[in-house]
Amino acid sequence: MSHHDHLPVQDVRQWLPDFLTLPNRLSVKVWNDSQRPWGNVWEAKPTSSVYLPTWDDGVDQIAYAAANPVEAGLVCRPQEWPGAIPWLPGKCAVRRPTFFSKKMPADIVLEFVQPTESTDTPAPWEARVRPAVSKREREAQARVRGARAGAGVFGAPAGAQGRGPCAGEVV
Repeated sequence: MSHHDHLPVQDVRQWLPDFLTLPNRLSVKVWNDSQRPWGNVWEAKPTSSVYLPTWDDGVDQIAYAAANPVEAGLVCRPQEWPGAIPWLPGKCAVRRPTFFSKKMPADIVLEFVQPTESTDTPAPWEARVRPAVSKREREAQARVRGARAGAGVFGAPAGAQGRGPCAGEVV
């Protein structure tokens, strides 16, 4: 999402605060360079990190993060979100935005892996995560449709007509 992130990580070395500093600093520099005002972008509150004690808790949070752009009504499916959503193991090449400094690498490859202590091989891990993401996706789509119909706190008022974000969806 553009104003916050969900990053499911396993912090085996207890480096999470240091790890989060770099992307947050980079995003502020990019924002300030593109908008010209200089100042705070992120809230001056501590980063919120949630401990997930079980594999099911982790899978649920991965599904939540994947469905977040759907929940916001920005896309129909998590795969349509242009950012990296680390919900299945694999590699994702990311090209440097044109407004980034040329000192930065032209592109990087992010590798998403399942938790290191998981005894699952990639296929069982995917079989565990994919249904959780699909369930969250369906729930988010239903909430967005309800909100656009006037049943929620955002979206078009009841009776409003127009195209929804999903192909062929009429709200």
